[in-house]
Amino acid sequence: MKKNYPPKDDKKLFESFINAGISIDSNVSRSLEDRIMTDIYNKKQIKKRWSLDWFQFPIRQRLAGITAVFILLFAGVFLIRMSSGTDAPFPEGSRLVSFKTSYPGAKTVCLVGDFNSWKKNSDCLKKVNGHWVIKKVLKAGQLYKYAFVINNKRILHDSHANQYVDDEFGGRTAVVFVN
Repeated sequence: MKKNYPPKDDKKLFESFINAGISIDSNVSRSLEDRIMTDIYNKKQIKKRWSLDWFQFPIRQRLAGITAVFILLFAGVFLIRMSSGTDAPFPEGSRLVSFKTSYPGAKTVCLVGDFNSWKKNSDCLKKVNGHWVIKKVLKAGQLYKYAFVINNKRILHDSHANQYVDDEFGGRTAVVFVN
């Protein structure tokens, strides 16, 4: 049985409500209906305004937008890398100093010294071709004491250092002078 909804005129609509057992108030004002419908329409418009439907734009505009996002991301990553890595230019009166050592059984090797207040985990070395290496920017004209921390426990002095000074505990500490 096929039903024709919505009915074509108000009389048929009223009769269909009565037949369905639904009571309606015939005194509902037209202005209330207009206000409700206007409210619903405005809410739909607000949702549309705040949602960004990519498929409403032509393909060229979508591709241009995606390309612009990737270019900005690449530029941001590049700038961050340049400002935080050792590849970045360093302040005048400073030099790039390389530290290299080899401890075959080590899982981690960190550099401690006067330049980082002897903090254990602030300058950890990277393993490259069996050697642990790091590059630090240090102020020129200074003598720096340093050592290596192996596996976050054991402090070892650089056995290949060019210079040593007596430490305050009866031993020796490696030093590097930055020209």
